[in-house]
Amino acid sequence: MNNNSQSNLLTQIGYQAKQWKTTFAWRYGSCGTAAREGTQAAIAAAACPGAVTSATQPRAGWNGNNIDVNNFAYTLAWTPKKNGTIVPSISAGWGYSAYNQSGLLGTSVTSVGNSSTSGISNQLLVNNIAATQSWTVALQWKDAFIKGNSAGMAVGQPNFVTALRNGQTAQDGNYVWEWWYKFQVTDKISVSPALFYLSNPSSAGTNSGQAVSTGANVFGGLVMAQFKF
Repeated sequence: MNNNSQSNLLTQIGYQAKQWKTTFAWRYGSCGTAAREGTQAAIAAAACPGAVTSATQPRAGWNGNNIDVNNFAYTLAWTPKKNGTIVPSISAGWGYSAYNQSGLLGTSVTSVGNSSTSGISNQLLVNNIAATQSWTVALQWKDAFIKGNSAGMAVGQPNFVTALRNGQTAQDGNYVWEWWYKFQVTDKISVSPALFYLSNPSSAGTNSGQAVSTGANVFGGLVMAQFKF
């Protein structure tokens, strides 16, 4: 029942009609409960201060200060009356996280994620991050080309820093794309090849206007198989 108890409080309200539905959610997370997805700077903002990566190596930058977070999320989805048309189902989501940091960080911040501060704008040090956001838009075509099959795509941004405590513009962000097609082989078996593209997934902000990354622009594919019993 305090900032270091690693607890969550979540409430959600939603409404559903015949062709669409919408939800709004609010979550409060105390220290250590925030999600670990997004850019390296956003991950650092969400992490628990004072946490350790090993028995002897504390995570740099969190000198025992309290960090708690308020998360807000809104989703909206719509489905057409008929399948097999050029009109897809549409779903969209938006998330916002506001971080409360009590106490002042020292000057010993040496790293954020996998990148050192020598390549990170000083604007994105942990003690200067006030808020992060995320969003996604997805389309799905049911009975695409063949009845029973479906196709889809999605684009969005995982958590990235959007507000700084010093009032400057946060130079952070990355994009994710995905395309897939689902073959319904039988009633119990389906196979879905997919392609994905990650724009600067290890982004840790910018330095002198240049993006900093440990693995920029990742393109790949996979095949998923589903068996129902």
